[in-house]
Amino acid sequence: VASQHIRTVIYDKTTKTTKQFINNNMKRTIDYYSTVGTRKLRSVKKDEFYAMYYSNKAAEAMVDGEFTKAYWFAKKSLSVKPDFLAGINVLGVIYQATGDNQMAEKALLYGLSLGGDQLELLYNYHKLLITTNRLNEAQVVSLKIDQYDDPDPFKWLDLANAELADENYRLALKYYQLAAQKADYMHQPFAGMAKSYYQLGQTNKAIQAIQKAMANSHQQRMTSIYEAKFNQMQKKMVN
Repeated sequence: VASQHIRTVIYDKTTKTTKQFINNNMKRTIDYYSTVGTRKLRSVKKDEFYAMYYSNKAAEAMVDGEFTKAYWFAKKSLSVKPDFLAGINVLGVIYQATGDNQMAEKALLYGLSLGGDQLELLYNYHKLLITTNRLNEAQVVSLKIDQYDDPDPFKWLDLANAELADENYRLALKYYQLAAQKADYMHQPFAGMAKSYYQLGQTNKAIQAIQKAMANSHQQRMTSIYEAKFNQMQKKMVN
């Protein structure tokens, strides 16, 4: 489950100018969780804004293990915007996390029936099929994920990181490679590839990947981390 980054613009409602043409010094942007690389994707309407808020609160509660609270936040999100895919996705994950696979499948399939951005829904549905030992169906969904053309590298990174954490190194490697295909100028996909290759015992490829991560990193702190990993790998090769 990935939270969604929201920022708002406030302005003086007493101004006689319409909000589209308000001077910059008459408005303020509030960025709640600003990070390096943050970029504006689109504007959202009020109902989607509130749906995002409650969906994010549901995700936070679920991470804290408060599944009842997470459930009601997810339901609130969908009461505001019934077709909100992120809210449907988190509801499906909550059902699965609490052992109700039947309701989890219903939620995820409903979300998939709506179209739109389906990558996270497909991923979680695939995990559900694996968990319930429906391997043939899981293979079909896996192929859909492989063929899914989502240009956002961060979504592929999220999937890759989740698989790396679960020690599914081959699948993590595949998703890191897809992220790198979408944005070969980023350092994160190559760092992830290096970790995956290293765990798979392919040290030469891990070294090549970490070198690429070093070349793409423009922050001294990250470059230093990659250099340390590079030196560690080289020492292992010598030994």
